[in-house]
Amino acid sequence: MFNGLEFLKKKAYVKFVEESGVFCNTISSAVPQTAVADAVRKHFEGNGKIKKAVLIGFDGARADSLPYIVKSSNDKYIDSSKYSALEVLKSEGGIFLSYTGGEKNCRQETSTPQGWASMLTGKWAKFTGVYSPRDTLENTPTVLTELALKGKKTVFNAIWDTHFDVTYKSEIERSRQDGLTVQFNRIEDNDDVLTEKMAESVTVDNCDVSFCIFELPDHTGHETEKGFYNGNPQYIKAVTQCDKNAYKILQAVKSRETFDDEDWLIIISSDHGGHLRTHGRQLLSDKIIFIATNKPEYFK
Repeated sequence: MFNGLEFLKKKAYVKFVEESGVFCNTISSAVPQTAVADAVRKHFEGNGKIKKAVLIGFDGARADSLPYIVKSSNDKYIDSSKYSALEVLKSEGGIFLSYTGGEKNCRQETSTPQGWASMLTGKWAKFTGVYSPRDTLENTPTVLTELALKGKKTVFNAIWDTHFDVTYKSEIERSRQDGLTVQFNRIEDNDDVLTEKMAESVTVDNCDVSFCIFELPDHTGHETEKGFYNGNPQYIKAVTQCDKNAYKILQAVKSRETFDDEDWLIIISSDHGGHLRTHGRQLLSDKIIFIATNKPEYFK
């Protein structure tokens, strides 16, 4: 049955996002989150300087939170901070609207395990087998493992136990058995420690690809009264904190003595959005996410 209220909400959402001046595309031309893995593959297939990549995840960050963080064309929104990783990537490359939740012929929940698995493999749940937090990625390797098989040093840094105990359990076990140069680091429940570990992965460990997930937006969406909503100051603050942590990681990249001799791909993205205090549906607020990058050519 036609839901007039939902139609009005959808129309207002589209208008807000597309008139913000933050994004390089429209919702109708949003790119799938699977494009992230494909971008990493293309990057490492290229010639020239030494290839490196940093992938940073903001768990549960809605696309329509960004106009309150990144400088936009509408002066009623919050001006950007000089310590904003998103602002850096917007100026150096671009920020694209993206979508999770699969395609019309292969839907999946707009939730954490499904989202990150699709982003890291370039495949939807129909192929990864990750339909829920109880499912393990079995026969579709992440791009981290693909590159490790080619001798690259890669790392997965995260906090949530399910990543290690369920979703990537088989990949972790096979990687250890085969002696691959991919690390899966379970970090204590502290974003500052996670930030430090990512900076260390980039500088001290000299990883070719470093990936991490900050969870604060998702936690805030689930635990605060206003939930996943750009009118929730606590939620916007959570996304902003992730942005500041990501800025520190970008600074670590640029501090490398060999930086000028390297070709870095930087991506910041999200696994899903949300509505009220939950997510998982095909609503625009759940489905539309973002990809911020210094290499916009991979997403056009």
